[in-house]
Amino acid sequence: MIYKNRGGFNQPSGQSFDAGTNYELEIDNVIDIIFQHQYGPPGNQRSTVADYIGQKLITYFAHPSPAQQFVTDVVNTSSFAGTWELSALLHAIFVHDDFYLSSAPPAAGTKKSVKWPIDFVVGTLKMLGMKLRSKSQYVNGGVGDDIRNQLTNMGQILFEPPSVFGWDWENSWVSSSTLLARYSFARDLTGARGGGGTAFRPEKLFDLGMTVPSDIVAAVTELLGVDDYVVPGSAEHTALINYLTDDGANPNIDLTDETVRNRKLNGLVATVLQSPIYQLH
Repeated sequence: MIYKNRGGFNQPSGQSFDAGTNYELEIDNVIDIIFQHQYGPPGNQRSTVADYIGQKLITYFAHPSPAQQFVTDVVNTSSFAGTWELSALLHAIFVHDDFYLSSAPPAAGTKKSVKWPIDFVVGTLKMLGMKLRSKSQYVNGGVGDDIRNQLTNMGQILFEPPSVFGWDWENSWVSSSTLLARYSFARDLTGARGGGGTAFRPEKLFDLGMTVPSDIVAAVTELLGVDDYVVPGSAEHTALINYLTDDGANPNIDLTDETVRNRKLNGLVATVLQSPIYQLH
């Protein structure tokens, strides 16, 4: 088979080779041509692949629309076009002044994304200090459905991605049925009873001597990693306070009372687990 580079991006045409039936040589030559490709005006040409990779990494880690000079600087500083060492390129990006510009929009890699079902399940179990029950691996509360079925209901058949590209990301995890499955899992966890680590044990997670609603909300949101988003004065914070106090009718919460604890503290944890912000990384 004969391949010929037809030029483009100021790359002279005419590179060709005949690999015959040597397919390994054929692949190597195609890769060589790709990595040797250059663009730019004569006398000031740059590696197309090196700048492309540099721009993609900057987009992910730093800025969605980096200046060309930023790309040029990090590729030149790291000698990436000659060594192809990713560690050196990443180092050059992270120490560049433009990496720390506060006026730039968020980078792609810093944007929040919807948790995969397996992340949601395992992360929640770890935060609550709980484990699944028996070889069937089910939550010791609710209907007792095994965790693989629950994950399937959330949209992820474990170890069986829909294609070689894996599972769909982002909003593909979110639908009325998959969210309902997440909510059911959160409800089952906070309602789990029994012995050992299969039960929800709030006394091991919180100071049951707390009585001030805002302190209780702060403790729960901090444990579940959403305290930066559920801040005093926000609509979410107000809603959680109103839940605890029955819209202000009961301003003091007695968590030493098992009935109150089961109804309010367990319910508060479940509510946060079901909140939109907890579904995000």
